[in-house]
Amino acid sequence: MIDPDFDPYAELQEAQDMINKLIIAHNNHDELLVQYSKQAEQVAQLLNSQQRQINNLKFEVKQLQKNEIK
Repeated sequence: MIDPDFDPYAELQEAQDMINKLIIAHNNHDELLVQYSKQAEQVAQLLNSQQRQINNLKFEVKQLQKNEIK
């Protein structure tokens, strides 16, 4: 006897729907990774900039201290 619930086309459509959802989820995941990567790069640039400013200020303080001692 043939199974009355046997519908290969419906199964294929369901599989295609799941594949499409998986593709969308994967693309969203990739987009998030790109955003996080850009944010991490921005944080690194900000830290480098702040460290340069700190180093410059330390140098200026040392120069001022040297001038005061003379």
